[in-house]
Amino acid sequence: MGGYQALAIALNHPEVFGSIGVFSAGAHGESADGSVRQFAADKRRLANDTGLFWISIGDQDRMIKDATRLDRLLRENGVEHQRVNGPGERRTGRAGREGVAGGWT
Repeated sequence: MGGYQALAIALNHPEVFGSIGVFSAGAHGESADGSVRQFAADKRRLANDTGLFWISIGDQDRMIKDATRLDRLLRENGVEHQRVNGPGERRTGRAGREGVAGGWT
């Protein structure tokens, strides 16, 4: 499963997941805006504690614009999350591995 599909499933079914990790992907297209807004509303409506919402991307990754858009949409909709950019990385590499190995702290 790719990052976009994983993100779409997690956003549309927040009650299923304890945490959400997005690696080398982000919000792409108009449907992502609605999905993030709905996720934020569901978190409030369901009092859902999804736990950590983690975005990890290399700063040379071709998906960085989508990750930046997701970061912005989450902030604008009041969804707590963490974002890590891996310096000099073309894909999520060391930053993503270290985040997962460290318990997503």
